[in-house]
Amino acid sequence: MKRLVLISFVAAAALVVSSAASNQDAKPIKLLIITGDHGHDWKATTAYFKEFLPKDRIDVDVTETPGKDLTPDNLKKYDVLLLNYRDTPKGAKESPDSVWSPENKQAFLGAVRGGKGLVVYHHTSSAFLEWLEFERCIGGGWRGQGYHGAKHQFTVKRTAVEHRITKGLPKSFVHEVDELYANSVMFPENVVLATAYSDPNKEYGTGLDEAMIWVKHYGRGRVFVNAMGHDVAAMKGLGFQTLMIRGIEWAASGLVTSSVPAKLLASAAPRTTPEDKPQSSGWGTIKGRIVFAGNEVPRPQVLVKRGDQVKDSACCAASDIFSEELVVNKESRGIRWVVAYVNKPLLIHPDLARAEGEVELTVQACSK
Repeated sequence: MKRLVLISFVAAAALVVSSAASNQDAKPIKLLIITGDHGHDWKATTAYFKEFLPKDRIDVDVTETPGKDLTPDNLKKYDVLLLNYRDTPKGAKESPDSVWSPENKQAFLGAVRGGKGLVVYHHTSSAFLEWLEFERCIGGGWRGQGYHGAKHQFTVKRTAVEHRITKGLPKSFVHEVDELYANSVMFPENVVLATAYSDPNKEYGTGLDEAMIWVKHYGRGRVFVNAMGHDVAAMKGLGFQTLMIRGIEWAASGLVTSSVPAKLLASAAPRTTPEDKPQSSGWGTIKGRIVFAGNEVPRPQVLVKRGDQVKDSACCAASDIFSEELVVNKESRGIRWVVAYVNKPLLIHPDLARAEGEVELTVQACSK
């Protein structure tokens, strides 16, 4: 018996040594940041990616000329691609090599579909608004319909989904001052890993948990989307950096080896919204979905076409603007922008009570 125990111990020790050696010998992830045009300060954010990403585990290259570098042969060199890019007329004029040709677009899609990892960062999801296959590849996001209010601190919460990227993270943490994206396009196959509550008392607040982090697959490629990080100040948040590093690892290999920083675990945010609080005895929450019952889902009417000569056309005609009188999700048939009136509620929980008075509903929009 003693001999068997000794043999087992030696075998286990050898396995641990072998595992440690293999981790030390593992090659860094090859990451290509694709940028060169945006509208946001892509030069500063790209430089900061190179600063905070661990150099011993992630080897970063940058292309500011995707028109030259997005080729099948060049993309073969990398494990994962990070998009910090948005096509703009100004960028195309100032840097023609930042413009993606049809061949560049096919090389990009082919790389991801063939198993290349993809990381979609912040406002990149608003690139190529008329390229539907790009929208499917990146899992939606800000596709012309998104919006946000003034930058502010907010709490990011893990969803109940078990995933390697968020495993071990605190249930919630306070994020740095940033834009809280609302109304992101979501595909049925998207898996949301983290959300942020959009406070209705703040500018353009929705009163909903808005998606901040989600993943999906495009062909054999793993896609990781992080809607946060408007500028370097927002990127300095430890939660943002931890999620980005772990998201890059997962997109590249399907594995996550980075540990969760003790400082992040210690900074777990307290519960801050009524929805997070345990229900008292006798109280409850009613949730539901208003759905379209017709046979054919209506297509929204186009109010302003891209390129129309309207006031502030650089912003208000950058993409098609649709009527939101009736917006129906093609997959779930759910109706957006529904206001439900409850007939004479007897009691309202004190945490959810609002002062009596007029309520003003506003929607940010452009008009001719």
